[in-house]
Amino acid sequence: LSTRIILRIYNSGTPKSVDSLNGDDSYNAYEMVKGEKGVFEYELSGDLEGKYYTFVVTNDVYENQEVVDPYAKSTGVNGLRGMVVDFSKTNPEGWENVSMHSYSRTELAVYETHIADVSSSSTWGGTASKAKKYGGMYEKGTTFTSGDTTVKTGFDHIKELGVNAVQILPFFDQANDEVNASFNWGYNPLNYNSLDGVYSSNPYDGYEKIKEFKELVKAYNEEGINIIMDVVYNHVNGATKSNFDVLMPEYYFRYSIDGTLSNGSGCGNETRSEVSMMRKFIKDSTEFWAKEYKLGGFRFDLMGLHDIQTMNEVTANLKEKIDENIFVHGEPWAGG
Repeated sequence: LSTRIILRIYNSGTPKSVDSLNGDDSYNAYEMVKGEKGVFEYELSGDLEGKYYTFVVTNDVYENQEVVDPYAKSTGVNGLRGMVVDFSKTNPEGWENVSMHSYSRTELAVYETHIADVSSSSTWGGTASKAKKYGGMYEKGTTFTSGDTTVKTGFDHIKELGVNAVQILPFFDQANDEVNASFNWGYNPLNYNSLDGVYSSNPYDGYEKIKEFKELVKAYNEEGINIIMDVVYNHVNGATKSNFDVLMPEYYFRYSIDGTLSNGSGCGNETRSEVSMMRKFIKDSTEFWAKEYKLGGFRFDLMGLHDIQTMNEVTANLKEKIDENIFVHGEPWAGG
């Protein structure tokens, strides 16, 4: 169990290690108080909207290890600091008219893609600055001409396919370099409740990616198309020094009988969905994404690694809190 947690409040989401010129490592520190059931708490008065924060944790495994809150709803560049978000400042015009289309599962025609892939080709024909970004995935009017033939590309092409759901490969915050982008499938989770900044026009601003992704959801929603989120709760990029492991060592991950991390994912670790706080996290996280971003469902990567009770509770919770027809599906196999 952790013996000490310090809350750090930063003005900037950018460490100097990422940007020596514009980064800012100054912070205010607050000693959190350990209360009932090992819960640490600190009540800080004042308006912290737009600030960034981390926890510095000490226990019998880690000493003064800085981590991002697993529940952080947005992050600064490269996911190194959590952000305090006022979501009312992120809604595009007309967002109140957006809601998940309640299609029955037998009505769904699902198209799977990747944020960057939609606008990565030189034949896409859209705004260059939006290529491989959230904005490129919903830009209208893009075409490609060869000889006498002109075809629609990107968003307009997806619309003419006649699909009513688009399943997007992981767009939560991954362990990647958001400034010097390289292609990434997205199966290396870092911060589950934050969008990845690599697809944002400004990865340094934790607000910008939220606004752009909501514009994406709205654009597709207006065409009768739900967005399905590919989620990877079965493992993290690296268990050691991850926020889960630092906050509660040896709790959030499964271990083999010899004490080494179990590797059912084939990625070096697997989360322990059957314990109450991991189960709660997956339920809370999916509910947050579905509610805040008005998603039409979730595709679970390696769903075979999650226990049946957790998957049943996740699905029941979404049906109750969001919509009876919200779609939950996943891979029945376990990678390792």
